[in-house]
This record gives sequence, structure tokens and C-alpha cells, in this order.
Amino acid sequence: MGAPALQGKFTTESAIPELQGMNVVQGTERYSSTELPNELRMQFDFVDILIDTTQPDVAANFEGVSGGGLWKVYVFRGPGGEIQTFKILAGVAFWQIFRDSSLLVRCHGPQSIGSVLCRFYD
Repeated sequence: MGAPALQGKFTTESAIPELQGMNVVQGTERYSSTELPNELRMQFDFVDILIDTTQPDVAANFEGVSGGGLWKVYVFRGPGGEIQTFKILAGVAFWQIFRDSSLLVRCHGPQSIGSVLCRFYD
């Protein structure tokens, strides 16, 4: 979930962001960055999402999405047959780069989120 700047309307008097959510099939894997010093590398994991920006209503650029959540949403039928959902925060977007005809959005993964939260509660 996020609000790409290209999808909203922004003036000096107002900001009308357009929230964009989409289904993402997790096809890329988490990895540790080799660009960080060893003592920091193990505290962070990343989730990379490849986005086909040629699809209808998908922003060509995800600037403005930083800080937006990547959610795992489980949809199932409850005991009475009603549709229920269970949501888990799986990542927080912070970076993008263009790859071929797709946009790669990098998110901090669950380990990164957990290590930051632990600092607040220790």
C-alpha cells in the first residue's frame, strides 16, 4: 500500500494522494545486502517486489510510497461461511530502481522491522 506521487494531485494549497494497493505474487526472495558492513548486514533483510508498470492503473514510478506497508493478507471462510481476513505486515517500502521494463521496489523485511521495534521496547 502506498501513495505514488504520480497518481495524486498536489498543489501548494492541497494534497490529494491516491492510495494504491495491488496484489503481488511473491516471486523474488529476501537477501542480505553485501554493501553494508558485516555487523549491520545480519540485522536487515529485504523483500524485493518486481512491478509491471505497463499494467492498467499502475503508476510508472513509485516515488512517495516509501514508508508504505507490504502486507500478507490471508483470506478464508469463517465457521459460519463468512469471508474473513488475517493481515501480517511483511515489509516497509523504502527504495526503487528500474529493471528492464519493470520497477523493483525494495522493502525492509520482517527481520528488519522486528530489530527496529525491539530497540523501542528494550
